[in-house]
Amino acid sequence: MLLHLQSKLRGYDFSGLTIRQAYLAGLHAPDLNLADADLVDAVFTDTFGPTFAVAFSPDGQVLAAGTAEGQVRLWRVIDGQPLLTCEGHVGAVWSVAFSPDGRLLASGSTDGTVRIWDVHSGQSLKTLAGHTQQVWSVAFSPDGALLASGSNDQTVRVWEVHSGQSFKTLVGHTQQVRSVAFSPNGCLLASGSFDQTVRLWEVYTGQCLRTLVGHSGQVRSVAFSPNGRLLASSSNDQTVRLWEVDTGQSRKTLAGHNHWVSSVAFSPDG
Repeated sequence: MLLHLQSKLRGYDFSGLTIRQAYLAGLHAPDLNLADADLVDAVFTDTFGPTFAVAFSPDGQVLAAGTAEGQVRLWRVIDGQPLLTCEGHVGAVWSVAFSPDGRLLASGSTDGTVRIWDVHSGQSLKTLAGHTQQVWSVAFSPDGALLASGSNDQTVRVWEVHSGQSFKTLVGHTQQVRSVAFSPNGCLLASGSFDQTVRLWEVYTGQCLRTLVGHSGQVRSVAFSPNGRLLASSSNDQTVRLWEVDTGQSRKTLAGHNHWVSSVAFSPDG
């Protein structure tokens, strides 16, 4: 009824209340407090501004999103109920990633930092500073011990999650690094760059093993197959390429899009 009557809901505190069958689609209510509210059969949208990144928790129960306002928001998937808002970044959040055990969440921002959050409490546990420009991509290693980040400063950094210390800085790209991904065994790291190349790195030595050349446009996304034998990359050249990890050879070029391809992912069975 409040929405129907065009009431201004900015700043209202509905925390802990049971709200039944509320139709709130189109609601824009900054600072509306719905913490611990029981939203029974409620239908709503919340206008946050642009959302630049999303990720599911490993168990599929939580969805995280990075926003233009510098927040990381978490929802419960089964009913869409908001769980937490993580605040600390002072620039837009362009990448979010859950740790393999689902307890931690990493975020990369235009403020040049990576933050590690406690998923249960929303507390910022660590701020990883070292990049000199905005961070486009973050990814945890399969064992959760390391975190990789790709930046506008043309580098990839590998961080120790426990200490928050920079473990390696991978230098070689000549333009911004838009995507990073660990291989399933955690030994390799792939990076995709606006220099139109994909690089494969040995994680613990920091050595660049291969530079994959073939795209005619900026590379936006990279992903390993579940068995680690193939790597997929997507580009502004409107194609997806499949590469053999062992040889660096381009196996297939998937064409058909009529605009750049922003993201790529393998199915669970590869």
